[in-house]
Amino acid sequence: VGIEAFARGRPVVAYDSGGIEQWLRDGTGIMVPRGDEDGLSRAIVELLDEQRWRSASAAAFATAAAYRLPDHIARLRAIYGGAA
Repeated sequence: VGIEAFARGRPVVAYDSGGIEQWLRDGTGIMVPRGDEDGLSRAIVELLDEQRWRSASAAAFATAAAYRLPDHIARLRAIYGGAA
């Protein structure tokens, strides 16, 4: 869901769990420690700042480019080509 949000220029606020740290980079949103409900609410409020939102939105949209199908297929071909 986070990468889909990026593709629409929407920054993400998420708990640091699972593989979130693999795609939620600084500048594209805010990651908070798992279970930190106060931290989650502070992060949401922080992103509501208009300047922060615009900056994070642009970074999120740019980051999504790496997940578009042609780029993804090129990376897979490189990985499988190296393994062959």
